[in-house]
Amino acid sequence: MITVTAINSIDDPRISAYRSLKVRPPGKEGLFIVESKPAVNALMESGLRIESCLTTQKTYDEFCLRMPRLDDRAISFYIMDKKSIEDVIGFRFHHGIMMAAHLPEKASAEETSGSWRSPHLLVALNGIHDPQNVGLIVRNAAAFGADALIVDPGTHEPFYRKVARISMGSVFNIPVSYEEDLADALKGVKEKYGTRIVVPSPVTSERDINETDLSGNICIVLGNEASGASADMMDIADVKVRIPLCFERADSLNVACASAVFLHRASLSRF
Repeated sequence: MITVTAINSIDDPRISAYRSLKVRPPGKEGLFIVESKPAVNALMESGLRIESCLTTQKTYDEFCLRMPRLDDRAISFYIMDKKSIEDVIGFRFHHGIMMAAHLPEKASAEETSGSWRSPHLLVALNGIHDPQNVGLIVRNAAAFGADALIVDPGTHEPFYRKVARISMGSVFNIPVSYEEDLADALKGVKEKYGTRIVVPSPVTSERDINETDLSGNICIVLGNEASGASADMMDIADVKVRIPLCFERADSLNVACASAVFLHRASLSRF
C-alpha cells in the first residue's frame, strides 16, 4: 500500500535520494530518478521496483491518484511545497513530480538475448555521452521495435533522469545491456546469431542506405557525435552505410536523427 507524508524540512533523510540532483552521479545508492508525468507513468507500468515519489500536494491530488497500478504498489509519497523541492533538488522544479526507483541488475547482451525476436534488431551505443542524444535514440529504438539497447562504458547511463525524461520513459520498454568491451561482445553476437554489424558513416564513398539490405539479424552501431564510431567498431562492421545529403548545406546528421532514419528503414523489412 502507499503512504503519504508531508515533509517539512529539506534536510529530512527520507528524501535524501533527491538531494542535489544537478551534481548527483547517476546510480548513487542503487537508485535512479525519474521526472515528468509521461516518464513517471511509464515507470509505473514497468516491473521496476519504485522506492518513493516527491511531489507537491496539487500534483498528488490531480495526477498521482490517477496513476496506473497505484493500489498494488508499496510507494512512499513525500509532499512538499514547490520552493522547498527546488531547494532539495538544486534546480527549478519544472515537471511537478519525481520518482526514485531501483536500478535493474546490469545484464550483458547474451543475458538479454532470450527476449530478442527473429529476426532481431539491436542498437549499440558507442561512446555517446550526451544524455539528450541517448534519450532520443532510446525513444527511436523503442518506437521502431528494436529488441535491445547495448551500451559501452563511454555512453551515458540510459537510466539517468534526463535520458529517461527525453525518452518519454521508453527506456523502461526496451532491454538495456552493458558491455565493457563492445567490439568483443558484438563479435560474439555476430558469430553466435549471424548478426550483421551495420555502422552509419558520413563518408560519401560508403554504401547508400537506399541500396542497403537491412533485413535479417542486424545491429546498428551508433558512434560519438563528434568522432563517429570507434576504429574497432569500423573493423568489425559488415557494412558501413551513409545517408545521402545535400552536402553543400550539411555534411552530416545529428546521431539521434540518423538513428531514426536507420531504424525506420530497418523496421520496414520486419513489419
